[in-house]
Amino acid sequence: MPLAILIIAQLKRHLSLNTLMRKWTEQKTRMLKAGPASSRHSSVSISIDISLQMLVRSPNRECIKILPILSFLPNGIPQWHETLAQLVVESDIDLEVSVISLLDSALIYQGNDCLKMLSPIREYVQIKYPTQESHLSQMGRYHMKLLRDHSPGQSQDVIEVHSSNITKVLGIILQNSAQREYLDGLYDFAEYGKFSSISLQLIDVALAQMWDKGFEEEIKLRFLKEKSLSWMGNHQRAKTEIEIIQLKLKDINIHEHEESKANNNAKCLQRLGDICGMQSEYSEAKLLFTEAQTQFEKVGHQLGAAQCI
Repeated sequence: MPLAILIIAQLKRHLSLNTLMRKWTEQKTRMLKAGPASSRHSSVSISIDISLQMLVRSPNRECIKILPILSFLPNGIPQWHETLAQLVVESDIDLEVSVISLLDSALIYQGNDCLKMLSPIREYVQIKYPTQESHLSQMGRYHMKLLRDHSPGQSQDVIEVHSSNITKVLGIILQNSAQREYLDGLYDFAEYGKFSSISLQLIDVALAQMWDKGFEEEIKLRFLKEKSLSWMGNHQRAKTEIEIIQLKLKDINIHEHEESKANNNAKCLQRLGDICGMQSEYSEAKLLFTEAQTQFEKVGHQLGAAQCI
């Protein structure tokens, strides 16, 4: 077993989890020494480096090619026998043999059919073998397909084991580009109420981008943000988000947006009514629903009007 793993295990015996995490945040791999002396042979980074060099010089050195993926994903690779082949960029790798080599090196471990890497090792490996654009694109395509192929009513457990991976991949891609596929992936992910808190972070990232349907997309994202806040019980922030939408609708005077503007104004009233209802403010909720129903009827939105009854 490489020294890195041994040292981490020993530290956990003597430090609480909170203390260990705090020290890791402050010092990273420098905190992990086998003893008081700062010997180069006792450093975790040296230990990991030795393990990596052994892999590079081994007959199965191609296993190095999957390290940028394994070290990038915080959830690891669940159901790796089926998943790993869909994540790798290179098609000429013997994945099973490569995984065995990495397991033997103790740089990764396996639990419940999931390949994982400890966070100190992940961070160091990312420095040596950073994730490239091609890796990120491949991981993005896999996770967006995963979201398309599943739905909240039946597949929450499936998505949950990938949730941190999805969040990381989506966050980076949405921050760097305005690709429709990944915005749709965000909308799919936000449908899972259990992940509302992390969806909020992604929504804010998406709001900072310029989308093809700029005005309409921003309004849609802000309604999604309000929905997540309401689901979490953060009613005041949810109301504030509706007020932001109302101000933006007021500022839009372009004729082509008139119908959308009227529908969204009515939807704002409807959502405020929902929030008041959740806060047991029933009289205020009734007034808001009545006004929303009237506005929906004016623009011929029968479903919206029916939802306000």
